[in-house]
Amino acid sequence: MSKVNMNEVLVDINGEPLIKDAADGSEEDLTVGMVFVNALLHPRNEDEHTTGEMKLARFNLAQTINGAKEPIEVADADRALLKKLVNKVYPALYVGQVYKILDREGQKGE
Repeated sequence: MSKVNMNEVLVDINGEPLIKDAADGSEEDLTVGMVFVNALLHPRNEDEHTTGEMKLARFNLAQTINGAKEPIEVADADRALLKKLVNKVYPALYVGQVYKILDREGQKGE
C-alpha cells in the first residue's frame, strides 16, 4: 500500500493540462482523482454480474478519492481495480498516465 496524489493533473500529448467543464460552467484541470471517481461510478454492461457489495465498495472508494485533499493510501487491490476500470472507460492518453502514476506510487511503498 502506498500514497497516491489524487490532485495530480493529467496532460495532453504535448504536456498541456487537460481541462474539463466544472459544475458551475467554468473550466478546471482534469485530475487523476476525477478520472478515478468517474471510472468507479460509470455504469458498464458487465454491472449485471457485479454484486451490490462490489458496487458499494466502488462507491466508498470513490467517496474517499473525491474528498482527498492530500495524497491517500491506496491498497494494492484497489490499485488493480482502478487500472482495470480506467482502461474500460478511457482512451490511451488517460490510461497511460494513470498506469504510470499508480505504478510510480506503488514502487515507493516497496
